[in-house]
Formats: sequence, structure tokens, C-alpha cells
Amino acid sequence: MFNYKMKFMGIALGSVLLSSCSSSSNTAESKINQSDSALATGGEDEETRRKFQAQEIREELEIGRSMAAKLAGTKGVVKNKLITTQYLNLITQTLARQAGRPEIEYSVAILKDDEPNAFATPGGFIFVTQGLLKHVKDEDELAGVLAHEIAHITEKHLYNDIKPKRNVSAGETISRMMSRGGSNLGQGLSKIVNQGMKALLEEGLGQQKESAADQVGVIYAAAAGYDPMGLRRFLDRIGKSQKELKLGKTHPPFESRLKLYDEFVKAQKMGEFKPKTNKKILESRFSKGIGISNQG
Repeated sequence: MFNYKMKFMGIALGSVLLSSCSSSSNTAESKINQSDSALATGGEDEETRRKFQAQEIREELEIGRSMAAKLAGTKGVVKNKLITTQYLNLITQTLARQAGRPEIEYSVAILKDDEPNAFATPGGFIFVTQGLLKHVKDEDELAGVLAHEIAHITEKHLYNDIKPKRNVSAGETISRMMSRGGSNLGQGLSKIVNQGMKALLEEGLGQQKESAADQVGVIYAAAAGYDPMGLRRFLDRIGKSQKELKLGKTHPPFESRLKLYDEFVKAQKMGEFKPKTNKKILESRFSKGIGISNQG
């Protein structure tokens, strides 16, 4: 149950903004290396488990970084919208504080694509399209979209489907598995990336995972002080215009998705929620951040 008595975090204007995938992954890897070298002295089993977790995070980052590079190469990244990119990253960093995965450093880039869409690859790499930025109406909607993508990453929706197989035999310890090589990521990275790209661009993640990301994302957005109905307004408007917009088949049916969204919001009593953000500040910031992006 979502606790409305929790302390809401305001929309901080002062934060370190990440404007590229490479800087994000390097910082995250640095954190992992520090953690790996400062393992708690408990027992060998605990230390081994922590090393194994660090290895999994490295693999998640490597897969996500490779997918992000391929997606950027396939679609093309907008490079002349620095203010908009910084604005998107500011919102994302605010939302990420609610996500509970401090080892992940999130970054956002804009894709040269007119279809309103957004993508997330493992490890914290998020992309929004130029088409999406033309259709969001305010920062609450934009925060809802970004929170949804963060949720895909924190819940490992794509990563769990494509991550390397461990081939752990019955009764084998983590220590023994790691000593013989925990995965075949080096040999299988290309195959894993291609599988992930197919899911993102052709197949989609499916109704269940999209609705799960809606629900987790709406909690992130509300916890950061945003209107939890922001994403719903955006989805409803896009769904009503899907024929004109010629949306790809990766989008699950909007009608059933909105129904599940409404059921979740009702169950969590989010109709009683009052946004904790300053509306005038959000309107001004949105106008500057997205208005510049939409000027050609």
C-alpha cells in the first residue's frame, strides 16, 4: 500500500545532470568498483554473494550500454537540444531518488523519431522521441512517462528476459560457479543485444509488464510530488489518436491498460492525493525546456 504520509521530495533545481550515456555508465561502474573493493567483513559466503551481485550489475550495465549505443545508432540522437536534454535529466534524477537502486546512474537522450514513444535499456539508459515531446502537455505528464521508463529498469523487465544464463548445477555454490565463470556474456553479448532490440522495437514488453511499469512509475511520480494522473492523461490522449499517429505494434491496447491504471489508482486511493509541486514553476520550466525543443 502506498503511504501518503511519507516525506515527499521536492523538485530540486540544483542537481548534477547527466547528458550522455557514456558518462552515466562510467560513474555507475566506478561506484560498483568502490563497493567491490570495500566488501563487508562478514563471512566468505556473504562476501561471495556481494561479488556475485556486483558482477550481475556489471553485466546489466554492459548489456544496457551496448543496447543504448545500438538504439542511438539506429534512430539517431538529437544533439542540438542541450537545454531540453538537461531538463529531461533533471526530472529523471528527481524521480530516480524514489527508485531504490542507487547503483544505477540514469541518463536521457532524445531520438530523431516522430512517433510518440520512449525506451529504456538495462542499466539506466532512457530515450524519448521528438514525437513524444511534441505531444506531452505539461511536466506532470512528462514525469509520468519518465517514471514509467525508470520502473522498467528498476524492475528489470527487459533484463530478466535477455540476461545470460548461469547454468548452475544442482547443489552448486555461488563461489564454485564464479570460479568457473558465471556467464558467457563475452561470447553472447551480440546475441543478447539483438534479442533486446527486437523486444524494444518489434515485439514490445507486453501488457503485463507495461501495466506493472505504469503502477510502479505512478508511485515514483507521486513520491516525487507530481500528479499521479499525469501519465494517464498522456496515455488517454495518445490512445484516442493512435490511428492518426500510426503507432507501432509495440504499444499494448490502450483501453485495457487504462482500465488497469484506474483500478490501481483507486485501490491506492490516489484520488485523494494533492501534488506537492509548485504549478507556476513547473509551467515555466516546461515552457523553457520543451518549448525550445519544439521550435524546429
